[in-house]
Amino acid sequence: MRKEVVSGTHMAGSKRSTSKEKIAIHRNIRRMADAFLKRMPKWLHFVEVQMFMKYCLVGMINTGISYAVYAFFVAVHVPISISLAFGYVSGLISSYSINARWTFAATTPIQWKHRWRFIIANILLLLLSEQSLQWIVKHAVASPYIAQVLNLIPITILGFLVNRWVFLNR
Repeated sequence: MRKEVVSGTHMAGSKRSTSKEKIAIHRNIRRMADAFLKRMPKWLHFVEVQMFMKYCLVGMINTGISYAVYAFFVAVHVPISISLAFGYVSGLISSYSINARWTFAATTPIQWKHRWRFIIANILLLLLSEQSLQWIVKHAVASPYIAQVLNLIPITILGFLVNRWVFLNR
């Protein structure tokens, strides 16, 4: 049985990778990464990445607006469902205004059908947000403030996909 020194200890039967094996491993990883990138959807191309970055910036602004309104109404003892609705509507108005004019404006003239799609899609998002907020408060975190912060993560991701569909699908 062959013995080798690995990090100052003797290992019976162990085999070190040769530089040729390491190169082959790196090539395989690179091939897999290249194959993965070739299968990426068109919306991940550079222009779309810029659009996503704009959307994220707008999302931070909207999140601040909607959370501030939500927190205000919770602080004055309005039920969290109603507080969420007020916060959501204020964020919705700013979201539509900024995304329509800035994020998606370079590629899309805004039409009434987009406004209706936006309203309907975001009402569905509101209902989903309400259900997930209630679940988080009941099963994970009792604080409605922290629960809404946790709720924002999946709702924001889904919101990007919905808004992309609203503004870019003709």
